[in-house]
Amino acid sequence: MVERPESGSDRETTDCGTDEVAQWFGIPSEDELRGTFPQVYHPGGRGQRLVVRRLGNSVAHAATIDVVWVENDREFRVVLVGTVATAPGHRGEGLASGLLRGIIGRAETSGCDAVVLWSGPSEPTGLYARLGFVPTGLELSAPIRGRAHPELAGQVRPLLRDDVPALLALHRRKPMRIERSRADLEVMLTAKPMLTTVLDVDGEVRAYACLRKGADFPDWWHELGGTDREVLGLVESTMYAAGMESASVLLPPYRRELRAALGERATRRPAALCRPVTTTLPRLFVDGLDSI
Repeated sequence: MVERPESGSDRETTDCGTDEVAQWFGIPSEDELRGTFPQVYHPGGRGQRLVVRRLGNSVAHAATIDVVWVENDREFRVVLVGTVATAPGHRGEGLASGLLRGIIGRAETSGCDAVVLWSGPSEPTGLYARLGFVPTGLELSAPIRGRAHPELAGQVRPLLRDDVPALLALHRRKPMRIERSRADLEVMLTAKPMLTTVLDVDGEVRAYACLRKGADFPDWWHELGGTDREVLGLVESTMYAAGMESASVLLPPYRRELRAALGERATRRPAALCRPVTTTLPRLFVDGLDSI
């Protein structure tokens, strides 16, 4: 456990009940919280949880994970930040901003290139701006519908544990990605009630796609591996077989063929908020499984 004295009776620690954080976020249960952020709340996850406690009670929380973000041949050291929250009775006291300042300070001393977080519509964007966070990258999403693909009969199936190395290899072919170990990916795939399907051609996993991820991506396809054409057939076939009429798909900026094939105007918004330390990451894109 890491502890650091704060002002008065406050202290920062890594100890906090998941039920408290779930309540602050309005997430119905601890299980759904774990399914939304497995890198943080799964026992095998690498995420670090930072909590401010006051008189024995948790009053503010944030989670971080150190990653390497890759764009083509360039690598950047990035701190991802998530689940920034304050107990309802203590909002406006500067507790979350104190945690974020500490995270930024550690990133500066450890030589990281940037700190990245995501902000929901109800979160205080002014707080992040005051700490130097700016919108970065572009997140594209589009509607997708189920459709039969007779040519893929017998080739679409649910993920098996033995498929993990193949998924990791497909992920490492992406021109924009966060580097993962096999252990990282195995933890990410525990997200519930996520459905992961694969395109299996003669025993070779050629594509994969993930649907849902706790409260984070309730009806979204949020991670895609394989060629655009293979991914499209896999997703549409899975939806058709499940009787699922429509969903949304998170489109990485490099999947131009897939975006064109959907034939719909994509919704655009900033991919994340970036606090530069040594550099700004203007093209940042983070697959759904990596977000915390």
